Amino acid sequence: MILELDQRDNLENDNAKKTIEKMLLWSMGWGIGATISTLQIREFQEGLSEIFPADISPRGSLFEYYFTIGKGEGEFIAWQDIIPEFNYAVEMSYFELVVPTSDTVCYSWFLEKNITLL
Repeated sequence: MILELDQRDNLENDNAKKTIEKMLLWSMGWGIGATISTLQIREFQEGLSEIFPADISPRGSLFEYYFTIGKGEGEFIAWQDIIPEFNYAVEMSYFELVVPTSDTVCYSWFLEKNITLL
């Protein structure tokens, strides 16, 4: 019984450590990387990959993902995976249309989070 508890505690500690590492990676990536010129993004991401272990990094660019704390150690989810379906409304003018893309979903998410902080 005690051995089982110790193993579960170790697993929970490992999950907590990976969650914190992933949150730190994502926070540093977006907090610092969002201010960097697009010409320097690749170099910045290479620097992050030297600091953080490869098993916690998402595949591809960090900027293509957001991080969510779910079960286990949390997960990176691609902005592309949460794009809502576009429904064209005939009565809308051309200037009112917003076609959801991974970029509009990403920027909308950050905007909503920042507005709720104010």
